[in-house]
Amino acid sequence: MAAKNSSPPDIDDAMEETLSLVNLRDLLTDTADSALQLSMDAAVFDHFPVLKTLNSIGQFGLDIRQALFAKRVFAFLFELSETSTKQRQAFVTKYTNDKGRKRLGETIISLLERAESIEKARRMGIITAAAIEGFLPTDKAVRLCAMVDRAYLEDLDKLPTFLRPKTTTSTEAESLKAVGFLTTQGYNTEGTRDYSTISQLRYLLSEYGKLYLKVTHGDRSKSR
Repeated sequence: MAAKNSSPPDIDDAMEETLSLVNLRDLLTDTADSALQLSMDAAVFDHFPVLKTLNSIGQFGLDIRQALFAKRVFAFLFELSETSTKQRQAFVTKYTNDKGRKRLGETIISLLERAESIEKARRMGIITAAAIEGFLPTDKAVRLCAMVDRAYLEDLDKLPTFLRPKTTTSTEAESLKAVGFLTTQGYNTEGTRDYSTISQLRYLLSEYGKLYLKVTHGDRSKSR
């Protein structure tokens, strides 16, 4: 008798199936109470291929740390469910066919595993939803998610204060610059860009800082 194929479940396939669910929003809404109470069990997991797969390979368990990880995945998916089924399916097709099959599921799960809070997972969901809607390229969305993971949320919430360049000695500005949301520009005390006489530095939004604010604070439908 031939041995059964015992290869592990494919996270990428499971994530793609989850994103392609026609009733994703309804399923997430119906199971929201369980997620908020950290009481998701196998019956809830079975509705979502990616959660079911993670549960089957032992990624989820009964301890609080694993329950919080499940909640981060749930928060991420909830933001994605704001997009249409057609948009999500097109995103999956493009992502997996562009330059060969990319590891969509592994990329997302890796980011969510490192995320230190449910709020970060939610913001990663907002960014990924923007990529699904075609507002920004997928590679930039992945990079933005990684930057969110490395930033302090309290610092990130102060990013709108840099819509206009400003001089500051705050640790928040340096932290946001280190992550990549801000950059610096030298200027002299007369306010001109004579780099031979730079006397001060001011912080301003980087390309990714601007993208982050457009995605999380702006109206994407008006920005395309």
